[in-house]
Amino acid sequence: MSNVLILGSNGAVGGYLARLLQARGATVFGVADESANDALAALGIADAVVAVPPADAAALAANLRDATIFAINDGSAAQAALVAEVLAAAAAAPTAPRLCHVADAEALRRNPALAQQARRVAGYRRDDGRRAVNAILHAHDSRLGAIDTLPARITAAAWAAAQGDDTILDLVETGPRDWGWTAEYVDAVARLAALDQPIDLAIGSGHSLDVAEFTRHAFDYFKRDAENHVRIDPRIDTPPEPAVDAARLKTATGWSASTWGRDLVRALCEGAAGRN
Repeated sequence: MSNVLILGSNGAVGGYLARLLQARGATVFGVADESANDALAALGIADAVVAVPPADAAALAANLRDATIFAINDGSAAQAALVAEVLAAAAAAPTAPRLCHVADAEALRRNPALAQQARRVAGYRRDDGRRAVNAILHAHDSRLGAIDTLPARITAAAWAAAQGDDTILDLVETGPRDWGWTAEYVDAVARLAALDQPIDLAIGSGHSLDVAEFTRHAFDYFKRDAENHVRIDPRIDTPPEPAVDAARLKTATGWSASTWGRDLVRALCEGAAGRN
């Protein structure tokens, strides 16, 4: 892919994706999501991405040649409206860009409007023969992720305990969740978008952690006893998530996760101090 347009380029997913594709030789155009942190600056690649105002995104999508459009959609009203406008313009464009709609699995379950947008993208492929896919990301995190996620709260508490903080963190068990490393997941997204025969796929590690396991690994990293710093209500407050078909993902794209379980927790803990 020689030209790339990323909607939401300054969030964690968009930033890592921009870095990956720019390193592979693509010209990257980015539309910032006002609700996201500036991951492009944190990764040191802000100057390498061509900034596009939201008002110009649809026109660019309709006219950009040899292009792939990545629409990172958190389901917020502003981002959903931008994604809808840009994808519609691209789907009608004679240049026929590839379309990759990127959404979190949990957000899709909670947000009917977001799910409807995913179905619309599938319709572009099914009804119009467009190269359009949905990349459905299961739970993922990185040092650039939001500071209020469950992994961020746990690793922050573990780091604070190592600094002598005796605050007790209260958590509720969520049950097993497939957690992965955002910086790896973007490679799966890029591979999915490039498939000659496009399909929708869930992206995940194929390995799960529950809250108790995640907490134990985090506090073990900082050589602290989790039981002295965390109370976990064993009541599971979320329904089981659908399992990721990691074998199907690997067969289709050649991608599989290498950072999961204890290694994932360790990677997050290594950046805990800078994330607080």
